[in-house]
Formats: sequence, structure tokens, C-alpha cells
Amino acid sequence: MAITANVFRYLFIPGTDLDLSGPVAIPAASFIGDLDQPVTLFVEPGDSGYYNLFLNGQIQLGGTFTVTPNELLLHSDGGTLYAGTPVSLEGVQISAQVIT
Repeated sequence: MAITANVFRYLFIPGTDLDLSGPVAIPAASFIGDLDQPVTLFVEPGDSGYYNLFLNGQIQLGGTFTVTPNELLLHSDGGTLYAGTPVSLEGVQISAQVIT
């Protein structure tokens, strides 16, 4: 059996402070990809994959965000994400192939 992981990384650096007193949606088009290319949609990791979110380099707990192909939704009940704070999203697709 061969296990393969494909990793997709996205970066957004807000130009202004983001008020986190409620949910905040960040469009996929606001991010750049691994090769500094514009992003139109986030790659879906599939049933066996997952996303990791890092705010200012710190991994965030599951349940504090939701990802759709079109946006990253931060679930928050307070605080501020300050301008210039890196928002990094990592998507991991895992697949298995039986080799005979």
C-alpha cells in the first residue's frame, strides 16, 4: 500500500485590524498560495484530509474555524486580529493506493 499526502498552504496578511467580536469570513481570493500565486478557491482535502490554521504562527484548535472552497470563517467571540498578523491555512489531502 502506498500512502500519499499532498499539502496546500495559503497565506493572508490583513492590512487592517479584524474585529473578532463575531464570526469573520476571509475570502479565499484574499490569500496567496505556496508559490506566491493568487488563490481563487481552497483545495478541498477530502474525507481523509484536514486543514490546520495558524494565527501569528500558533496552531488553532479545531472548531475555531471552518473552511469552504470560497472562504475561511473564523469563529470567535472576542478580540482583535491585528493588521500584519499572518493567517496561514494548511490543507492536507491523504490518499492510499493498493499496490499489487
